[in-house]
Amino acid sequence: MLETKKAALGGRSTRCPMTARVAFVKLKPGCNRPLTIVREASATKGMVMADSLNIVRRQLGERIAEIQTKAARLSPLDIHEQMDAIRDVAARNGLAALEGLARCTAQLALLPGHRVTMRCCLEHVDEALDSRSEADRATILAALAARLN
Repeated sequence: MLETKKAALGGRSTRCPMTARVAFVKLKPGCNRPLTIVREASATKGMVMADSLNIVRRQLGERIAEIQTKAARLSPLDIHEQMDAIRDVAARNGLAALEGLARCTAQLALLPGHRVTMRCCLEHVDEALDSRSEADRATILAALAARLN
């Protein structure tokens, strides 16, 4: 059968022309532009992501500062609603420490004595906003529990 294929091709070899070693791209020494473009794009993407996360942190900080100034006049349900909204934004953006603190604060806002506990919770917000790891969440919640007991 192999002989019939060779005969059909007119004696030409059946080797694929793509396997031949042909230089399609002329390389310049010391320059690898496609890899450079990929590296620049990934570095730019990381900077954009860091900038957007800083924007989210700043906006959440402003919302929490607003709650701190109005905490004495807000009802427990309003505090719970606002802290739950902050928790949702923090969870969507991967701010685990702030999400855990906001969840705890929202729950404590509905209990008796919420004014004192709110002050204690909101004092840890700066630490939660600056947090970079998952372990900080447990540390901040443990510090809050120690303060409230």
